[in-house]
Amino acid sequence: MAEFNQAQMQAILEARAKLQAEPQRIRTMAQGATLGYADEIEALVRSAVPSGPQYEDVRNEIRAKLSAYKQQNPEAALTYELAGALVPSLAMMATGVGAPSGAASLSRIAGMGALEGALYGYGASESPETAGQETIIGGATGAVAGPALQLGLRGGADVASKLINFVREKIGEKPATAVQAELQRLREQTGKSVEEIIADLQSGRLMSDNRTLMIALKNIVSEGGESGRSVLERTQARAGETADIAMRGLQRELAPNMNENVIRSMRQTDEQLKAAEREAYGSVFGANQFVPESVANEMLRAAQAMPDLAEELMTRYKAEGRIVPPFKVADNGELQFVRAPSLEDAEIMRRTLNDRATSLYRGGQGTMGEVVSQIEKNLRRNIDELSPQLQAVRQTAAQTRTGRDAFDAGRKALSMNVDELELLMESFTPEAAKAFRAGLMDAIRNKVLRQGTTLKNLANEDVQFGQVLRTALSDRDISQLTRQLELAGETADVAKGIPTTAGSPTSPLAQERARAGMRGSMQDVGRVMSGDPTIIVDMLDRLLRRDRPTLTDQQRMQVVEVLFSRDPEMVRRALTNETALSELAAMAGQVADALVSGGRTAGTIQATQESTGLLPNVEGK
Repeated sequence: MAEFNQAQMQAILEARAKLQAEPQRIRTMAQGATLGYADEIEALVRSAVPSGPQYEDVRNEIRAKLSAYKQQNPEAALTYELAGALVPSLAMMATGVGAPSGAASLSRIAGMGALEGALYGYGASESPETAGQETIIGGATGAVAGPALQLGLRGGADVASKLINFVREKIGEKPATAVQAELQRLREQTGKSVEEIIADLQSGRLMSDNRTLMIALKNIVSEGGESGRSVLERTQARAGETADIAMRGLQRELAPNMNENVIRSMRQTDEQLKAAEREAYGSVFGANQFVPESVANEMLRAAQAMPDLAEELMTRYKAEGRIVPPFKVADNGELQFVRAPSLEDAEIMRRTLNDRATSLYRGGQGTMGEVVSQIEKNLRRNIDELSPQLQAVRQTAAQTRTGRDAFDAGRKALSMNVDELELLMESFTPEAAKAFRAGLMDAIRNKVLRQGTTLKNLANEDVQFGQVLRTALSDRDISQLTRQLELAGETADVAKGIPTTAGSPTSPLAQERARAGMRGSMQDVGRVMSGDPTIIVDMLDRLLRRDRPTLTDQQRMQVVEVLFSRDPEMVRRALTNETALSELAAMAGQVADALVSGGRTAGTIQATQESTGLLPNVEGK
């Protein structure tokens, strides 16, 4: 076989490469990644094998194939070489080793461009005669093209931040962890936005207070572990806490400045009023004032008209320890005074007449009751004219008795007809209304102890309890109290729906059933080969179960901490993936810097290829 010189051999290789038309994608990318030295590196490796080909032969063969590929596929070759030039920068960004900073000065970039251009010019040169010239041209071209390309590419780096804003606006916050995914699922279950949940927290309502999360909380308790016990304890404690808040709100509106035990407060007040009443009456009667003859005659006529009244009076005197009644029955049966009647005697007779008139009315003897009542009114008018001081004491005592009656009415109010209650409230004096509300507070306290839905019913204006409360407080703004009652009712429902113990005997079995059959088998392969269509459904089910791993107890505990948190900012951070978006923004910046750096390198390489023929081919030269 005739010997060929180097030029002839190269021509033969190029012709053979063109005929074979082998794709050279990987080699073209490698050229870009190694600044044109990939052919030398491959030839060195292949020639190092014992009994392998010569280095020059392998190198020339590779160069011939690359040259033919570039000539036949200029656009593809340009794409692959540019992609290869980006590889080093992206690899450095991914590993963090020598990652591009993006803050280099233009002079430094010019130097880097000159070095890259010179290296590529020499590495891509295919002839020793032109290698020096192409190295000089490549260095000069890189020194000019590097800074220009850096400025142009850097101008588009803001795309990264725009991408982050687009992601935030269009696809929203995505969970970074399984815990956050669960919290976002529960937030969606409440039907509230993040801002609405934060507003609830600021007003005193926790995420766990939402009745729609009862099943989720119940499930955590059933799973057991620390998280289950924690939910059990916290829901019970929360129900007690909100009930206490609601009861304090009721106390503030219905019985302010009173002991929580309203009966004790009323009894103490009543005893104080009775003591004051006795003292006031004693002060008036202590003067031993006698009534004028006109009043005495009126008293005698009343006693004579009703003989049994005289007997009742004398019995009353004796029961009270009085030795000498003001009158007696003479031998002829006539009632006579034995002494001059005093102001106290007149008041005692007036009270007896009033009691008698009331008894007659209640007994259905209205006519006789009216007669006795008129006698009592005439006597009372004469007494009041005689002693205005006694009149004032009597009015105070009447108010005290009215207060006691109003208190008793309040204790029965929860079962009263609301229309009748409205009329009753309108008839009350301010003091009587105060006593009535105190009685209502006592009734509510007793009802709460016996009936767990009392606070919930008080919050509902459409049920009896709620209507009674609003009628009793019709002159008040009870919007805050209503919110407290609603919250207490909701947390009571949640606590009631939670199991009494943490952990479920069936939970481990359910978990094991969920895990069972997760792995594939040769039987599945057989089902696929036989064309069994149901295997597809089974495999999809396994895949979905694998992608929905059960939260660990530690992860559930993290969810519990957020659900029962009182810190709005902590809950906001837990529900929104701000940290992940920040990391995405930082990563996008790194990618942008890597692309700018790699793109600059790729551009420098292409700018030096006037002698290698890639750009001229693309341009059609």
